[in-house]
Amino acid sequence: MAKFGRVDTLVNNAGICPLRAWDDTTLEDWNRVLEVNLTSAFLCSKAALLPMREQKYGRIVNISSSGAFLGSVVADVAYGASKSGMIALTKVIAKRFATEGIYCNAIAPGSIDTPMTDIFGPEIRQNFAKACPMQRQGSPEELAGAVWFLVSNPSNYVNGSTLHVNGGSLLV
Repeated sequence: MAKFGRVDTLVNNAGICPLRAWDDTTLEDWNRVLEVNLTSAFLCSKAALLPMREQKYGRIVNISSSGAFLGSVVADVAYGASKSGMIALTKVIAKRFATEGIYCNAIAPGSIDTPMTDIFGPEIRQNFAKACPMQRQGSPEELAGAVWFLVSNPSNYVNGSTLHVNGGSLLV
């Protein structure tokens, strides 16, 4: 606000993806994942909505995951639950603030070639690529293109949606 005088766009992209089996997941583990992946999006959205409501314009994009639809494939139980929560948060914001010119959408990426997927190791990453009809992971630039679409004018009638960016590995 100090630099630009307004907030037009918020992308909630914070996330952690621990690799823990169900039996090894503690309440502390669960709470930490939900704090980073979901509570942070709630708090950032609340903060951004203040100026967005004043200016009668805003775009919020929540980065969820295909794990919200599949359940966590390799991560712990809290990851999939937190990413499902991102989709529910998206719908609430979309319904509540649309009449004020504020639209909220989610993106559910599949496997994207980022440092987060490095934790899975080469074999699991290779399996993700094989499971995708495109036979590869997505790139950060491809994900950024989807974000750009949702915050730009061509998406002016898109609100409360989840855009699947996964190369066809999850067909919804």
